Amino acid sequence: MGIQRNRLSQLFGQREETPAAPQRPERISPTGDGFTALSCNIGNGLADPGLLVDYLARSGASIVGLQEVSDAQAARIDAELASIFPHRVLHPGGFAGKGVLSTFPLEEGAAVAFAPERPDLNATLRIGDRQLRVIVAHPRPPRISRTGMQFDPITENQVRMVGELAVSSRPAIVLCDLNTTALQQAYRQLMEAGLIDPFRNAGRWGATFPVRVGNTHRVGQRADKWKLKPVLRIDYVLHTMELVASDVDVGEDVGSDHLPVFARLHWQKDQ
Repeated sequence: MGIQRNRLSQLFGQREETPAAPQRPERISPTGDGFTALSCNIGNGLADPGLLVDYLARSGASIVGLQEVSDAQAARIDAELASIFPHRVLHPGGFAGKGVLSTFPLEEGAAVAFAPERPDLNATLRIGDRQLRVIVAHPRPPRISRTGMQFDPITENQVRMVGELAVSSRPAIVLCDLNTTALQQAYRQLMEAGLIDPFRNAGRWGATFPVRVGNTHRVGQRADKWKLKPVLRIDYVLHTMELVASDVDVGEDVGSDHLPVFARLHWQKDQ
């Protein structure tokens, strides 16, 4: 990593804590009153494509947002998950790669360039008689300074635009690796915009990063086998007020340096 794990926790301002044990949500029918949304940074090829498609196939998710999608991972998903997720948008591109997989009909899906060379993914799904906006976001990591971790102005604006897009086209969910914890300004900015963090509402911490060393070229190719204890929560399923969560948890290790997160979401009764 180049930074010790306890130093990471200090810089991000979040204490070390043991993540919750993974659970698998029950798959929800597209005609039901709820659905499970899953977000996962798959590490630009770090997550083994075979492990990845196996996990996604049995995850129970109806909507999946992927960050750091490589060409090989996208090809394997397309080849093996078409029957489970017939509606897909995959934009492989390494650290900038993203994807949406869905059991629900996909009405549109396109990249939105809020930051140069770091496009987010904006999609619209049809769930019964409702539309749902799905945004997959992944801003660049913050820079290290003597006062902590700071986003550059372009990335700060990107986070702000993601929040504005979500709340201006409600109902919406944001599936993201924010590269920031709940104690930092970028996260607070999204909460102030009107997004809801179901992990926080449920009193769950759910560390997702780091599971292993990401940049193995610095320390040897075998370093991606070194398992680490996650100390930070920087991966999120966020939603607008039209939805409510009945369950949240951390998913299985698929070989990435991040763990997946999921939330089971339902429509508010008055929606």
